[in-house]
Amino acid sequence: MEKSTSSLLITLTGEDSKRAFIDQYRLLLESINKLSDVRESANNFWITINGTLIGMIAYIRDSESMGGAQKPFLLYTVLLFGFILTLSWLSSLFSIKKNVEIRNDLTIELEKHLPAKVFTFLTRNTGKKGNWSAIVFKEMFVPLSFLIGYIFFAFLLWFSPKILLPS
Repeated sequence: MEKSTSSLLITLTGEDSKRAFIDQYRLLLESINKLSDVRESANNFWITINGTLIGMIAYIRDSESMGGAQKPFLLYTVLLFGFILTLSWLSSLFSIKKNVEIRNDLTIELEKHLPAKVFTFLTRNTGKKGNWSAIVFKEMFVPLSFLIGYIFFAFLLWFSPKILLPS
């Protein structure tokens, strides 16, 4: 999919159009900041949910009031639920990454018509590598760790249930 930011037609003819251009530029920068806030609060939400699920796994594992097929069924259910939620978390990060990249590209395009290209300089010199935003890539390590953990515990439960469910 090609980016078509170069097809922006910008003509600044009067004082009103210059003011409108600056207002749009300011609005775009605010939307980038808002996306960062959304990303931070979303990550806190997902970490809390996954931490709770890990706690549920530990509680179910150590619960002596459950027996028979109940324990493995509940553990598999929580593991599957955690796996699905973690995939949703990764999907959310990819979506945010794409939105940030679009806004960054648009801001860089708008700055071509401004005397100071501050955002362009910062973006190009602070870790934007190809199509990957360095911050989002590092953030993906946490959900990937949870994903690997859920897979590992499901594997243990399937092939060696005595490790997770001592008698």
